Amino acid sequence: MLKSTPLNRESERIPRWLRRGKRANHKKTAFLTVEDSLQFAAGSFNSQDGHVAILAALVILTLLAIISFSASRVANNEVTLARNESVHQRNLYLAEGAAMEAVDRLALTANLKDNVPAWMEKTAGSLDVDTLRSYLNGNETVKPQASVVDAANRATFVAGLEGAAPGGSLGMNTPTVFILGVYGRCEWDGESIVKIGYRAVY
Repeated sequence: MLKSTPLNRESERIPRWLRRGKRANHKKTAFLTVEDSLQFAAGSFNSQDGHVAILAALVILTLLAIISFSASRVANNEVTLARNESVHQRNLYLAEGAAMEAVDRLALTANLKDNVPAWMEKTAGSLDVDTLRSYLNGNETVKPQASVVDAANRATFVAGLEGAAPGGSLGMNTPTVFILGVYGRCEWDGESIVKIGYRAVY
């Protein structure tokens, strides 16, 4: 004898294709929930990326600041070196000009034996490298002479007898060749000293 299974009336009223659609929609809803979870996790990861980007930007800005500071220091050093070189060259040329002026004045002096300039030391060996600073500072009887190469009197010159030239005549009545040391100095934001050797016969 066959048993008849009673059918669910609600199932009988809902078509099979509609019941399949509900199951499909249920699966789809479950899938969207997982996707939302993944998006939330991705959003958290992106938020961490933002912090890392800010930190990286700060590090880059710090490095740029250090590089800029170092570059400015190097530029300032270059400017200082260039200025010092310019000052040195200027003082050197003025000191050389002062020494050349002294040589010209000595050449125009008729008799150095009787007409010794006030800026020339006539005692042999008194003016040398060791005593030069004292002469240039005006501490000796012989005073340095201001040169016309600089209107502000920052360039001066002084000369001193060093002795008779080797091989020269030492006779009392014959002219003798003497060696003179002529010094020019310029003191202007620094100091430069130039020495010129000069020979005079008297």
